[in-house]
Formats: sequence, C-alpha cells, structure tokens
Amino acid sequence: MIREAIALSGKAKVVGVEVGRGKGTGMDSNFLGLTAIVTLGYQFIFFVITALLKFDKVTDLAGSTNLIILAILTLVLKGSWYFRQKIWHLDTCM
Repeated sequence: MIREAIALSGKAKVVGVEVGRGKGTGMDSNFLGLTAIVTLGYQFIFFVITALLKFDKVTDLAGSTNLIILAILTLVLKGSWYFRQKIWHLDTCM
C-alpha cells in the first residue's frame, strides 16, 4: 500500500507521513501552521474588540470558540471521518 502511494504520487515518502494532496504534507501534516495562523488572527480580532470597547468578557468567548473552530476546521480539512475522530471532535466541541 505504501509503495502504491509512492508510485501514484510520484513523490518521495517519509515513513510515517501520510501521502495525499490537499491533506497536509511534510511538516504541516497536522495543520499546525494553519491552526497557529487561525488562532493568532482570531485572538487578535477579539483583542482589538476588547481594547476598543474596554469590555473583558469577550476574551473567554474567544478562547472557547477558538478551540471549537480549530476542531471543526482540522476535521474537515483532514477528511478522515473515522468514528474515533468524530467522537473526539464531538467531545471537544461540547
């Protein structure tokens, strides 16, 4: 199966890294870079709201909804719909 994946992709494969187009490859196979960018942007938006309105209650909302957004984003982008992933993401969002 690994040999077939290498032959189909036409790229070298590092053992333990999943081969797939658009599903995260190489260093960012777990979407760590994307989640960092989303988190920084999301938190910055709520920081600006807090600083302008001098209203600190939205920081708690930002922290909890950020986790939910990242869980859903990585589930959809990864595209693996195994039962274990569904349950983990459901628990995270609850």
